[in-house]
Amino acid sequence: MIRSRAGGTLEARYANYFEIGHTDVEFLMKFGQSYPTDAPPLIHTFVVTDPSYVQTFIQLLQESLAGFEAQHGPVPPRTECGA
Repeated sequence: MIRSRAGGTLEARYANYFEIGHTDVEFLMKFGQSYPTDAPPLIHTFVVTDPSYVQTFIQLLQESLAGFEAQHGPVPPRTECGA
């Protein structure tokens, strides 16, 4: 269980679908779930943030992925069908 600063709990959500866009001053990131059906993806989280935080986010992802690959080996490229 993860606690928030306000003392409540945070809900963990699985994401395998992402959309990223931007305006002149903000980045818009959507996270959701997609399944191999005709149904549209289910977006469950929408994050709006400053470009400088996106830079930090990318750096943290790169560092975390490098650590993962050092421990578990390279992550193979994802194919369109998810195989």
